[in-house]
Amino acid sequence: MDRRERGTGGVDEVPGRGWRARLRLPNGKRRLLGYYDTRVEAEAMLAAARIHLAGTKHDPKRKRGYTVASFAKEFLAHADRTRRDASGIRARLERYVLPAPIAQRRLTDVTPSLCRQWLRELTERRHHRTDKPLAKQTLRNARGAFVSLFNRARELDLVSRNPFDDAPLPKGAVSQETSDEEGWTFLSQQEIAALFEIDLTLEQRTVLALAIYAGLRQGELHGLRWGDVELEGERPQLVIRRSRSGPTKAGKVGRVPLLRPAVAALRRWSREVGEVTPEAFVFPSPRGGHYARGHDFGWSDRKRRRKGELEVLPGLKSRAGIERPVRFHDLRHTTASHLLMGSWAPEIVARPYRLEEVCEFLRHGDIAVTQRYAHLAIDSLHALASPGPELHPKVPEFGVQFGVQKREIGRAAKKPSTDSSNDSGELSEPPTRLELVTYGLRNRCSTN
Repeated sequence: MDRRERGTGGVDEVPGRGWRARLRLPNGKRRLLGYYDTRVEAEAMLAAARIHLAGTKHDPKRKRGYTVASFAKEFLAHADRTRRDASGIRARLERYVLPAPIAQRRLTDVTPSLCRQWLRELTERRHHRTDKPLAKQTLRNARGAFVSLFNRARELDLVSRNPFDDAPLPKGAVSQETSDEEGWTFLSQQEIAALFEIDLTLEQRTVLALAIYAGLRQGELHGLRWGDVELEGERPQLVIRRSRSGPTKAGKVGRVPLLRPAVAALRRWSREVGEVTPEAFVFPSPRGGHYARGHDFGWSDRKRRRKGELEVLPGLKSRAGIERPVRFHDLRHTTASHLLMGSWAPEIVARPYRLEEVCEFLRHGDIAVTQRYAHLAIDSLHALASPGPELHPKVPEFGVQFGVQKREIGRAAKKPSTDSSNDSGELSEPPTRLELVTYGLRNRCSTN
């Protein structure tokens, strides 16, 4: 028996019940409209149901009319309103999906086999600038944009399932992908100190303090408002609600505890700014709104042509003597790296952070994202186990201007003295103790 086309239906006689009218929905399910005494009544009810279906998102004619290319326009318009990564999705669809033959297929005709064929063809493409095979991350991003398109189509009941559910990235995909160690970097203690020693505006100094000691993304710095800054009380923190004017990367509101250098920098910036409304941006553009995408507060070098000659204006990184490639986003990696290695303990933090604590601090959606820093935690454990005069490097001198009071590690308690300089006879501060972290080994280590 042939299945009826979706969005139609039929009428049949059921002994003892009468004439049955059923409608097949666009998602493939059938809906019973009822039993009637005559065939005419049943057909009239079915016709009325089809009229009600017409023009809605369940209309089979509307569904059959969409190709991948035509639906992409509606999808991108929706993404511009709801997604912070809309520009990236648009670029990937326009570069890798829309020029491909699969873009002319109807949404309902796209099968997992066609998706797998598109992925195989994509792995054979060469990069438009370097003429090298596409990096594996590029393939993931292109597939992810296509997956998002079909997820939206599924939300609108234009397709019953996402064909990419059965079309994973080919295992044999060769890439020029850089490793985690090569793909990102972080500033050393000496480089951080050199950065804060150069001539900075107060805004730049505050931005760098939040980027390094709070791990804020560039867009989160652009969208930060004074109503999201909580400096008073025992637990100063930032409430991250947006990236520029849109949602955060994870689409959730996050809270970031502020370390002492970040608190001191924000308080100084607050006094400089004066009275503002809670909706005012912490780092406003000259026009009062948020900065445009890509604005890095002078971090990178700037090139300009003056009198026919190309002139390079050094950015903050170059002025600090940092010659290796370091992006503004690597300041966020700097936060994670030093929290795990314990470089800031005990002057700024009490002890090295565990991997899951760094995940919470940076507001990663999955701890798998934080695993890129795992080797730093192992290196820190080896450093703690190695004999040496100091367990941790000292905090650079620039920390003092943020209100960081340095203490000597392992300072021994003094006995009561009868000297006139210490008439109170009180003991000085007890020795500072460092807790060796186990990084999830609690249940696997012997307690004996």
